[in-house]
Amino acid sequence: MTQPSDGSSDEVMSYMRGMEDRLTARLDGVDDSLAETKADVSQVKTDIAQVKTDVAQQGADLAQVKTDVAEIKDDVSQVKRVIGETRIETQIAVDAVADLYGRLDGT
Repeated sequence: MTQPSDGSSDEVMSYMRGMEDRLTARLDGVDDSLAETKADVSQVKTDIAQVKTDVAQQGADLAQVKTDVAEIKDDVSQVKRVIGETRIETQIAVDAVADLYGRLDGT
C-alpha cells in the first residue's frame, strides 16, 4: 500500500490500518515460528536426555561385559590347570604301567 497522496484523514486511517494488519500478520508469523522453535528445542532436550540415559546404560553394560570376560578368563585358567593336572596324572599312570610291564617282562 502506498502513502496517501493528499493526506486526508480517511486516507491516513486507511493507510495506518493496512500497516497495522501487515504488522499483525508478520507478528503472528513470528509467534508461530517461535512456538515451533520452542517445541523443537523441547524435543532436542528430550532426545539429549534419552541419549544420556542410553550412554549410561551402555557404560553399565560394558562394565558387566568386562566382569564377564574376567570371569571367563579365570574359568579358562582353571580348565587349563585341570587339563595340565590330568596330563601329569595320565603320564604318571602311563609311566607306572610301563614300569610294571617292564618288570613283568624281566627287563
